[in-house]
Amino acid sequence: MKYDNLITNVGDIKDKRGQKIIVNLDIYDGNNYITSYDIELDLKQMNLSRKMDYEFQLSKDLNRVVTQYYYTNNRLPKIEEIQESMHQKKYFKISLPKEFSKIAKKKIVEFNKLCVDWDYRNIDMNDSHISGIDINDNIISINCEKYDGKLDSYLYCSGGMIGSKKLLEKFNDLDLTKYEDVLNFMDELNNCIDWNKVDTLLYQERDKELKKLDIVDLEEEIEK
Repeated sequence: MKYDNLITNVGDIKDKRGQKIIVNLDIYDGNNYITSYDIELDLKQMNLSRKMDYEFQLSKDLNRVVTQYYYTNNRLPKIEEIQESMHQKKYFKISLPKEFSKIAKKKIVEFNKLCVDWDYRNIDMNDSHISGIDINDNIISINCEKYDGKLDSYLYCSGGMIGSKKLLEKFNDLDLTKYEDVLNFMDELNNCIDWNKVDTLLYQERDKELKKLDIVDLEEEIEK
């Protein structure tokens, strides 16, 4: 089966003895679920450490491995192939035009401004929506948000990571002055997101923030 927009989402990370971890990895094509892996990895072999905030780097590396393995071999990797690739840093690069990195930085800033402009997009900010993207090592990281009236602030979470040369090249060619083209690209990103998972993550963030407020209220009550 051919996949156009492979997305990886890292779920639970469980510690084992020494430098070993078990990573739950979900794989989607767009917002269509494909499969899940439980992968045992060694932080030391990946030059990562529990002392650092390694989850983001781990997510990027897993996305590169899965997507580039697929592009190279025309199939998804097996667990042992992911392990070997992560430990030996295979399949870590996506070939793109050299000029892409120069163009991308400024364009990302402008594109992200449009993502959070509710008048431009004609969306309800109380609903979960894309708040922007980051591009690191040719991996697209999607950021999501929603406004919460009770907290009177925004909640944020990751919408996943995409290793899609096709989408990167589309973004490179995108003319931000063309309204319909920009909205169409945003729709393509929307179709790559598991919105049920995003809503769950945002709900969890909301619950954390409400608990913080409860603690503050309790401390203020005690001080009285």
